Amino acid sequence: MSSWSVGTDLRSGEGLYRWTLPSGRVKEFDSVTSVLKPHFAAGFAEVSPYMVALKAAELTAMFIRNLARIEAKSKEPLEYHRQYTGWALDMETGAWERVYKDVLPEVLLKDKEWLKHEGRRFLTRAAHRGSCCHLLLPSWEVGERFSQEDIKYWIPDQIQEHEYLCDEDETIGHALALNHFLHTHNPKIKFAEHPVFHDKLKVAGTMDGFWNFGYGWLLGDAKTSSAVRGGMAEQLAAYYYAEKIGHRREGRIASGVRVKMPRALGAFVLLVQPEGCTVRMARDLPKAWSSFKGILTAFRYNKGSLFETNKALGVKL
Repeated sequence: MSSWSVGTDLRSGEGLYRWTLPSGRVKEFDSVTSVLKPHFAAGFAEVSPYMVALKAAELTAMFIRNLARIEAKSKEPLEYHRQYTGWALDMETGAWERVYKDVLPEVLLKDKEWLKHEGRRFLTRAAHRGSCCHLLLPSWEVGERFSQEDIKYWIPDQIQEHEYLCDEDETIGHALALNHFLHTHNPKIKFAEHPVFHDKLKVAGTMDGFWNFGYGWLLGDAKTSSAVRGGMAEQLAAYYYAEKIGHRREGRIASGVRVKMPRALGAFVLLVQPEGCTVRMARDLPKAWSSFKGILTAFRYNKGSLFETNKALGVKL
């Protein structure tokens, strides 16, 4: 029976979408984002050292303030870094709560293994922040409306339910901006967070949905990003030109039903920041689609065995 609520539930940890047919046979698809990530990895590579440096500077400043308090024999308590350690079940409320431990800054400054992964932790938090904000869209589609005050309570519940690692206050800021945009422009949204498929290319992804602001349907993709970045146009094109879209249907075996993908008038990225949202229309979807297919070719090529040993030459280098 259908065991997914949003398209990303169909994606495995290895980046594969799995769709079960009525026969029980499982079709596998490479994830659109998994295909694009290696090609645009340079951007992520620049983020990592910056975030490590930023965390080191934060811990150093904290250490210096603590040192000043010790030397001045101040009664002001020392500062600690709250280090995330996992989740624990609150036996009284039955809710899962994030667990932290307080660590002195100098301890973490000496921990090279912990410090070097700050970039990865930052990207994970950013991805979870986006996933959390996206949950507003299926709710909007079915007519559920949240006030700005509701958002302040709804977001923490979503973070807890999905065990997201994003910062609560930061995520609320982005969600408030998205919620305000939705109430201001009142778009119709359909097929929010549905999976889309390319059977010929064996690629799948989860689109944010079709949006209508009163002049036709557009394919939209909300990003908790401050600017348009490399790969966003290719991702939009991969969704826009998808062959099929998946819908949930209760059944004994199958994941649901897949039907022909509707064609939109165009596609846009919605950049969501706490200070507001910006719509950026895709300029040339056919070129972005050609670019995606080229990246897919490189992705598949580099997953194979690229070289072999020619024993006949008998040469050792």
